[in-house]
Amino acid sequence: MKGLLISLALFVIYVLVTIILSHGLRVRQHAKLFFSAALAFSPIYFILFALTPSDCFILPATWLSDRPCLDITVGYLVFLLNCHSYIDFFYGFNCGFSISLLLEMLWTGDHGLDTDHFIRRFHRADGTDKIFGWRLPGLEASGYIRQDGQTGMYQLTRKGLAIARLTLFLKRLLNLGAGG
Repeated sequence: MKGLLISLALFVIYVLVTIILSHGLRVRQHAKLFFSAALAFSPIYFILFALTPSDCFILPATWLSDRPCLDITVGYLVFLLNCHSYIDFFYGFNCGFSISLLLEMLWTGDHGLDTDHFIRRFHRADGTDKIFGWRLPGLEASGYIRQDGQTGMYQLTRKGLAIARLTLFLKRLLNLGAGG
């Protein structure tokens, strides 16, 4: 249990440090930051494990492991898995195309956007667009956006607005910039 407790505490510090560094350094490639920080925190985990008593000052005797090697290994694996989940979360919110569409609509306010705007905004170099192949119909079917039958304008639903606002908050928190 000691390893798990140390790994969770260290993970919280890891997240806070990556947020601070994202803001302070204006990072463009977050993957380098995340992996470098995880590598830098790895020896800290083992040092903390070696320096803290087996009860971590708070654990009851029934929670102590009689196999320190297993305890240190499980704790470190939990730390790495938490780092991996954090990175997955980051890329899901920062790089998700659906999120990009929702944010594009959020920034226009109540005006809504027409299809031509989306095509101009999300046009690929090879001449195709990234929208009509699958993304807009999927967002509409899942209830995030709706298309007005008369004007053809797409607008956020309540569900889409909530997700767009949450995403904007998280992007600002992690200093991810305006793009998707």
